[in-house]
Amino acid sequence: MAVEDEYVISDDGSRVKLLDNDIEDKEEDGTRVWSVLERYYTRWYWVSENGDEDLCVMRHSNGICVVTLSEEHAVVAGDEDVTKVELREGFQEPKGKRKRQGTFVQEESTLCTVHTKSKSYKIRARIRGVLLELNENLTTNPALIKTENFDQGFIAIVLPKSQAQHDCVRSLTRRDDYMLHRQGRAEVDVPQHPEKEAAPGFG
Repeated sequence: MAVEDEYVISDDGSRVKLLDNDIEDKEEDGTRVWSVLERYYTRWYWVSENGDEDLCVMRHSNGICVVTLSEEHAVVAGDEDVTKVELREGFQEPKGKRKRQGTFVQEESTLCTVHTKSKSYKIRARIRGVLLELNENLTTNPALIKTENFDQGFIAIVLPKSQAQHDCVRSLTRRDDYMLHRQGRAEVDVPQHPEKEAAPGFG
């Protein structure tokens, strides 16, 4: 499914726009112009116990969530290049305006596996909802997941059910608290999720 100018209809019948990529991330007179994801989406963070596998969920006010790697994830913060990104097989693209019969992901559902020279990382959804898109660009240009993680290197787009759109961030941490935590200046609750595949659906 193409990203630009795509809409879906949420469970309550409202028209929901996905990503609008007509604003470029570029330099003008030495001043950085924010990408669409940075400008219009609120960052929430899933905090891993060791800090190496933190994720960022960028949530729009309309409920759309974009899953990407945190700036503190070992892949992004480390020195190694990304050699390969394997998207999870079995993704069923939603059909129709209401995006019915799509793949439903749960918190422990695997979205992809990221490979560096020395290690592989299994990336899980950490939120529940209908999987609208997996970023296929990562298979041909895996470096994007490291260098453009808040823009073209996003992993997936997920639409929580309308009644669960606010609940989906309950296990996540706001950006300010997350950054203080990673600087050792604040404590946050680290979710204790069993590391197993979720079923049924996209487990």
